[in-house]
Amino acid sequence: LPASDDPTLGRIGFRELGHTRWLAALPLWSGPAQLLAGAPHHAEAELRESYELLQAMGDRGLISPVAAFMAQALYEQGRYDEAEEFVDTSEACASRDDLFPHVVWRGVRARILARDGNSDLATTLAHEAVALADETDSPNLQGEACLSLAEVLRLRGDDEASFEWVERALACFEAKGNVVSADAAQGLLARA
Repeated sequence: LPASDDPTLGRIGFRELGHTRWLAALPLWSGPAQLLAGAPHHAEAELRESYELLQAMGDRGLISPVAAFMAQALYEQGRYDEAEEFVDTSEACASRDDLFPHVVWRGVRARILARDGNSDLATTLAHEAVALADETDSPNLQGEACLSLAEVLRLRGDDEASFEWVERALACFEAKGNVVSADAAQGLLARA
């Protein structure tokens, strides 16, 4: 295939060559990019196609991170019950050593629990997500886990602690050079 800026050409190529697993894996990058761009509905569309392909293939290895990011996309749209279903799938399929889905599903579940008034369990899960993220070398994942914890603390009424975790998230994003997430964290601090 000729080089192109059109991402659909890559998908067409994977489809024509029968590389279904690679096709299903593409949203592991494009889905989080859509979330970063503030387009959770676009992330959902890409991740849903991937999820359905992986289900049809019986692939449990990739389905956990896809389901975790799908839960995040649905949560961002305020569709908490649907998000919880994908959290359950991610949790059930995640391998022990794949920390990314464990961090993401815990963060989403913690925020859902906090919204439902179960702040103690929500806080525990959010702290677990931060601890797991700290085991990785991903400042972006660490920052996202910190933001989940900050939201849980805000929802339970602990604005001071929430503010501190947003500051920590900001430091993670700045360390990575993630300007978009750093700006979003700065916005949260400004509103606080």
